Amino acid sequence: MLKIVAIAGVILLGIVRLFNDFDTPTKRVQPEKLNAFIQKENILNPKIIRLSDSKYYLFSDEMNTIYVYEGNGNSHTSRSTPRDGVVFGGLEKGSFGLIIHNNDILQHGSYYRLIIDGESKTYDYNRETYLIVQDNRIWNPVPQVTIEFLSKQKKTLFKQTF
Repeated sequence: MLKIVAIAGVILLGIVRLFNDFDTPTKRVQPEKLNAFIQKENILNPKIIRLSDSKYYLFSDEMNTIYVYEGNGNSHTSRSTPRDGVVFGGLEKGSFGLIIHNNDILQHGSYYRLIIDGESKTYDYNRETYLIVQDNRIWNPVPQVTIEFLSKQKKTLFKQTF
């Protein structure tokens, strides 16, 4: 009987290790690995925003670059030219990032509206310079995503299709 319990324990331990060893996007980001990634990529003064336990967005003003770093060590980089003071990047299923240096948006923006496949949804905007836009309709490749920033009076401050 003791032998059976010992064998069952070894099997259970093996199963637990097997599940812990899978490189899945649900693995937590380890701070030391994130710091190593920042150093390896030579990201200057990154603004780091946690999307979930397993995914972080890193924003770099100096390079107009948005990085997405996942807990399993995967990452991707989006470098783009600002459009009217807004950098778009980090397109993922359900999210993308923006670096906003458009003074109208930063001073007067209260909402942003996403238009995907002809359907629009409006969200509160708290005048963040670094913004992760989340919407379950976002998917890469999306045929077209339009974002519109609005004032408190719902006046359009910025509208761009990415």
